[in-house]
Amino acid sequence: MNTTRFTFKKEERLCSKKLIDKVFEGKKVIHLFPFSIFYQSCEQDIPYPAQVLFAVSKKNFKKAVDRNHIKRLCRESYRLYKHNIYDILTKHHKKALLVVVYNNKEQMSFETIQSKMQLAIDKTIQQLIK
Repeated sequence: MNTTRFTFKKEERLCSKKLIDKVFEGKKVIHLFPFSIFYQSCEQDIPYPAQVLFAVSKKNFKKAVDRNHIKRLCRESYRLYKHNIYDILTKHHKKALLVVVYNNKEQMSFETIQSKMQLAIDKTIQQLIK
């Protein structure tokens, strides 16, 4: 029986302005269509192995409804895959801050977003544990 809980709590979201600025100052980024993932190792004591922020460009999607829908799909795909990320980061005693930016000019299906999110997160984790 699998005891993994697929939740995404408030503490797992990157909300701190200082930490968000720190991620963008580090200039570590992975571009994997349709995402750009900005990442930074974190030495601070955060409650989970990773904190993540999702962003969608207002330039590409004028309506807030569309931006929120895409962010919701991205959060859901991350939520279903994050236990793998947590296992790897915990094993290597690392903590990470992630900002996931959706760069496509049109909406994609959930299945496509989910598969692309897995690839992007895997690539980011490989960079973090180097």
